[in-house]
Amino acid sequence: MEGETATCFGKVGVSGCPTHIIIIAIILYVDSGYVESGGFRPFVSLSHDDNAGGGVNDTVWLLATNPNASVRNGAEAVELAQRAANFSGGNQPAILGTLAAAYAEAGHFPEALRTGEEAVRLAAAAGNRDLGEKIRSCLELYRAGKPYRQAPRR
Repeated sequence: MEGETATCFGKVGVSGCPTHIIIIAIILYVDSGYVESGGFRPFVSLSHDDNAGGGVNDTVWLLATNPNASVRNGAEAVELAQRAANFSGGNQPAILGTLAAAYAEAGHFPEALRTGEEAVRLAAAAGNRDLGEKIRSCLELYRAGKPYRQAPRR
């Protein structure tokens, strides 16, 4: 991942670190339970490396589905998920499922349904039944005009 940089804005400012290190730090920080309402908000902006699909997908999932409202950011999630989907050629069901969750968090439910249905189709074609079922369960929420939320960690 040489040449990959990212900037993380919030209570912590990091510049020039490899993107995957920052993403791991954000996930660990959020999962640690130390995020309080109005506290740390992870915003990751990839500077010139649009091909960090997996790490970006994990970050987008946090931004779109975290049970803590101070962590979620639908607009940022949509932007990053679209970049990951574009890089992947739009044919990775996990990335499209995350893009659907981001659309739902941003209130774009028609796009969430359309993207999620495509993700289910691609997961089935790849034989990934578990992923397809997970995304399908999210579609029911999107049809009801509700975004998906991860269960809080205890």
